[in-house]
Amino acid sequence: MINDTILIITNNKEKGSQISSKIKLLRENDIIKTVSYIECISILSTNKPSLMLLYSEESDSIEIIKEIREIKNLDNVPIILITDKINEEKLFYGFDNGIDDFLFLNEKDSIILMRILLAIQKSILYKQIEMKQDILITDNIIDKETGLYTKEKAATVFRKYFSKSMEEDKTDTVFVYIKPVASGNTLLNNKKISNIIKAIPRGNDIGAYAKESGYYLILFNAGEAGANSVVNRIQKEAGENCIIYAAAAEIRVSFEELEAILNRSLKEQIENEEPYKFINDINLKEINSVEITNEDGKSFQAFKTDFLNNFEKIAAPVFYEKQNTAKEKYPQALISYYINETESIFSIKQNKQKGELKITYPSYLKVIIDIKQIKEERITDIKRLTYDIEEFSQETLNMLLDDMINEYSKDISYISIQEDQTDDL
Repeated sequence: MINDTILIITNNKEKGSQISSKIKLLRENDIIKTVSYIECISILSTNKPSLMLLYSEESDSIEIIKEIREIKNLDNVPIILITDKINEEKLFYGFDNGIDDFLFLNEKDSIILMRILLAIQKSILYKQIEMKQDILITDNIIDKETGLYTKEKAATVFRKYFSKSMEEDKTDTVFVYIKPVASGNTLLNNKKISNIIKAIPRGNDIGAYAKESGYYLILFNAGEAGANSVVNRIQKEAGENCIIYAAAAEIRVSFEELEAILNRSLKEQIENEEPYKFINDINLKEINSVEITNEDGKSFQAFKTDFLNNFEKIAAPVFYEKQNTAKEKYPQALISYYINETESIFSIKQNKQKGELKITYPSYLKVIIDIKQIKEERITDIKRLTYDIEEFSQETLNMLLDDMINEYSKDISYISIQEDQTDDL
């Protein structure tokens, strides 16, 4: 069977012919093949269609869906469940085990065809994703068996996701560090745990192997409640012979910093037999008390120090020079700046008008720049820019400060005109 085949799976030949006739409006070279439930398992073990249409009568068991999804390399082939009438129990079972859509056989031919075409488009998208995954597998970025990011590449990948999350200020994105521990005298089924970690989170969540036989998860739009729910589901699926120890926190600091904090928490949790902990308060004092190294064993504190030193060499001279020139031009304004290990701010303020350029570097990979104009304690203009540290220069900072001060100047001039007109009255 070639890859462009549409496979109709049914134990009722008459219904199979009826379904086939409804999709004859596809291209003439499209191949439509009808097989029974028993035949399909044998065929799918060696062939991969582009789409499966599963017809289920009232008396049919649809456990066949689970069997199909357990066949290797078929997870991304869309399945449309077709029935004569609604059966909620079957639909719930179908979606829980991997169907992509459902149809009623008495639908108009045009509706059925449209839904099939959408499923074929999804199949094409899946093929494109598979091609990209093949590249990632070849480069040892993701694991071939589970699709999780490999232990060797996890830190690099997660560092980028952390940076992106903090850049976009996603306050409900959660990092979870998981360490499964076998209970009693049983052996840990690592393959089973890996498949659970892959399957339990939602489609946009990110999973990876971690050091010391652990796992990392990034849960988007989750918050504390979402993280609790995911960990509980993983424990339920893992069963009684495995204890899931997990520490979680919202992403507020760099990957290296948060990973070290959660790793230390997990060691304490395992010692105290406390399976789950959500940490609400990650502070700098706690971070600085932990030995942090990157995947090469290099001290993260040294990496952080190098970043801050390089950044200060860029920012300090520009801030100092811009403060002096701005004082000459705006003698009545209060002009100030400071640089520390979490943020740097340059501001100019006169009366109720203020311009501010704020730089943060939460991941120590990028700098995030927020430029604000504030009038009477109300923000009238704001923009956000992001730069890799390699592309952030004195020229760039100089230009951004000039833009901020020029905008401030326009508002100051406008206020002065208004005050002059008031005095004339």
